[in-house]
Amino acid sequence: MIQDIINEIKEAEERAAQIIQNSRQEAKQLILSAEISAENIKRETVQRIKEETKKAVREAEEAARAESQKILNAGKEAADKLIKDTEKRWKSRRALSQTSF
Repeated sequence: MIQDIINEIKEAEERAAQIIQNSRQEAKQLILSAEISAENIKRETVQRIKEETKKAVREAEEAARAESQKILNAGKEAADKLIKDTEKRWKSRRALSQTSF
């Protein structure tokens, strides 16, 4: 009878040890799975941010080119107007100088 109790206690201890070992193994697997998931999320997030950044840079470059072109066009128009005005003044002065003599 005492031997039966001792055997039952040993069996219970062995089952408990097995349960602990299984739990530890399962915990390790859960941790590894969580680490892999976290790394995948990190990688995807970094990739998404890189793509968003590239897109923002492209859009900013396009906007800058468009604004630069507007400025260049306005400058050309102002220069053309200045040239025309100068030509008119020179023509007027020539005409005045030729009629003065």
